[in-house]
Amino acid sequence: EANGMRVLLRCWLRLWLPHRWAAVVGMPQWIATPSQTPAVAGLGRSSGMRFLIVALAAAWTHAVGDVRAAKEVRVLHGPLGPFAGDDFPCEEKNVFRDAPWARGACMLSCRKRNDDDGHGCARAVHLCRRLPHCASVNINVEGTVATLKRETELSAKTSKGKHISFSQNKLDSAIGRDRACSQRDVWTGTDSADEACMLNCVRLNCTAATALCYAREDCVAIDIGFGFAGRSAVARLRFS
Repeated sequence: EANGMRVLLRCWLRLWLPHRWAAVVGMPQWIATPSQTPAVAGLGRSSGMRFLIVALAAAWTHAVGDVRAAKEVRVLHGPLGPFAGDDFPCEEKNVFRDAPWARGACMLSCRKRNDDDGHGCARAVHLCRRLPHCASVNINVEGTVATLKRETELSAKTSKGKHISFSQNKLDSAIGRDRACSQRDVWTGTDSADEACMLNCVRLNCTAATALCYAREDCVAIDIGFGFAGRSAVARLRFS
């Protein structure tokens, strides 16, 4: 809807700014500004309407082309950390502005998931599209905050080529299935050694679990369990 409004505004400006109109449709400036040339004063209504239609069509085509040419922005979900790219600062930051741990990161709050894009972070995506150094938007697992990211060699080799689905407290109902892993460091009293691949997210940092999932070709998802097994957060890897 916002793109459509911008297209209509561009068409309007190009019709009513004479110099711009002449450049768009390729006509001489004396036709674009008939009031300046007596010889054109006699143009009939039909001729003027034809010029209007041509100008509108040209402006519309050019404006739609600008919208289609907008760069693609990767929208990533979950605690990807460095696998999503590097942080960079921005003036538009509107959340955690004074938090030491968020210093140097371009973070925007997200709305409830009622946007057309399905994730509620349209403002962050639009900002990333405007910034030449922004490649992706990383949305936290709760869907409340989006962090803009710059492409790195690590992100190009991981999140750009492989999608990992993140969920929260879904346990056995999460995407994929459980499988054993030697890196497991979280156990409960009822678990057996081969039931699941669960890693502790120390200080809510699940980087180790995410790295393992990228390293395993059969890993397709990670379920983050908050307050699970006496830990602040536990990452449970799920496999195809």
